[in-house]
Amino acid sequence: MRSESWTAESVELLRRLWADGETAAAIADRLGGMTRSAVLGKVFRLRLRTEDSTPAAQIQRVTASTLGEKTAAPARRRGKQHKRSQLLPSAGRQHKSLLELTNNT
Repeated sequence: MRSESWTAESVELLRRLWADGETAAAIADRLGGMTRSAVLGKVFRLRLRTEDSTPAAQIQRVTASTLGEKTAAPARRRGKQHKRSQLLPSAGRQHKSLLELTNNT
């Protein structure tokens, strides 16, 4: 385990490599003796964005905005609760205590 703390130079290198789209493992190897988890922890604490750092995400975002594509929200099923309420028996008390339960209920 590395006992050194993050230096200003290593943080700057981390920022630059992360912005270039390098993986956490590659950055850890480049920093020397650093683990992937330590790099990911520092990225999280620095609040570096992942979707802006990869070129593929930038291309995908530009393509979606130029083509006018929208990310559709999942369609909600209307009337699902209404159907469920019709299935419940309406006669009698539905909630029973533990002592009131039988093999048929």
